[in-house]
Parts: sequence; structure tokens; C-alpha cells
Amino acid sequence: LNAPYGAAKAGIINFTKTLAVELAPYNIRVNAIAPGVITSGGLLELLNMEPGQASEKGEDLPLAVPLGRCGKPEDIAGGVIYLVSDASSYVTGQTLIIDGGLTTKLVI
Repeated sequence: LNAPYGAAKAGIINFTKTLAVELAPYNIRVNAIAPGVITSGGLLELLNMEPGQASEKGEDLPLAVPLGRCGKPEDIAGGVIYLVSDASSYVTGQTLIIDGGLTTKLVI
């Protein structure tokens, strides 16, 4: 079902924006990360794969991803590092999409 997923995601995005506005006077920034397909234990379990199989079976997953691969936990970590660093000191209320460009291909 896409409706519950879409509603939950929209809720998180708007909650992030609302909190950012409410907490800005206290110099608290609020941002979110929207990850794409990430090769992790959860994905491997969902696909019934062992960690060593990820490079074999997992190669079929990123066909729709413009960057041509599934994300890695390190890709998400890079976004987190950016958001907690001084480089993002003027960023609040944003959702950082880390999905290899997948959502740029989706028609809404």
C-alpha cells in the first residue's frame, strides 16, 4: 500500500518544517534525511540474502537508480555528518534526499 507510506512520509517532512520554525528562536536546527534503497542488513533480510550475496543479487536492484547502484550506509552517514557540521549552520527545515537520484525519475 502506497497511501500509508506516502502519508507517513509527508507527515515527517511537514513535522520537520514545523519544528524547524518553532525551534529556530532557540538556535535549534531541525532537518530530516530521506534515504533511498540502502544495502543494509534490513534490505538483505527482506530479499532473503546473506551479506556475501549482496554484490551478486543486489546488482539487479539499482537498475532504476540514476547513479547505477544501491546506496551504502556510508552514503547516509555523509549526509548526517553534513547536517551536524558547521557547513550546514544555515540549513533548517529541510529533508535531505539521499537516493542516488531515484526520486528525480518518479512522476508525481
